[in-house]
Amino acid sequence: MVSDTQIQKAIEDLNAIRRTIDNVDNRNVTNKQVQRSALKTGLNIQTWALASAGLLTFVELFAGNINTLNLLNSATYENMRIPGLLNCGFALVLIFAAIYFVIFRSAKDADRDFNDYLARNFQYLNNLNFGSDLFLKFVVFSILIFAEKPEWIAPMFLLFIADYLLQGRFFKLPLRAGLTLGVACLLGGLIQFAVGSPLLVYPGTAFCLAGLCSIGYLRHEIKSIEAKIQLENKEA
Repeated sequence: MVSDTQIQKAIEDLNAIRRTIDNVDNRNVTNKQVQRSALKTGLNIQTWALASAGLLTFVELFAGNINTLNLLNSATYENMRIPGLLNCGFALVLIFAAIYFVIFRSAKDADRDFNDYLARNFQYLNNLNFGSDLFLKFVVFSILIFAEKPEWIAPMFLLFIADYLLQGRFFKLPLRAGLTLGVACLLGGLIQFAVGSPLLVYPGTAFCLAGLCSIGYLRHEIKSIEAKIQLENKEA
């Protein structure tokens, strides 16, 4: 007679075989679904960054370059330096926390481990690389304020944007488009430095342009992945 233990063992073996078959059948779809989830997360981050940069640039354009004036005053008046830097530092912390929160929520929705999800889909954010990068840029910003060289800050922002584009970090773009925009921002930063212009509207506009291109590319990639998933579902 067949014992209960043997029956249970047979059931477990059948379940294991079924799970293996299901994994083989759904592996490509699952990978594409995770990829789509990562692209949508990147789209949310890019949209949020574009909205923030767009708002600041809009204020700069239509409020008499108020952001540039505040920057110049922070470097000119000693009693405004520390509060100004603290406000900027607090803003960077909020940006950093918001980005990681969006990714954490996306990893949870995709039923993935946060560290694995981050390492696979957002390598530039892994191991706190992005945080240390922002901190170093904040240090450069602070040094220029205390050195009373605020007119160098706007060109430096353009160079920072160029750095992100050339390295393929943060913005999601095809290689050629990223290199083209990166070189354009690099040249723009050098020109602004040469003429001594402190206006923040130039790096703000460059960031918005790169963000729009990145969002357009992400939307295209998401539609492409969704079309492949639908095709595979029909074939299945």
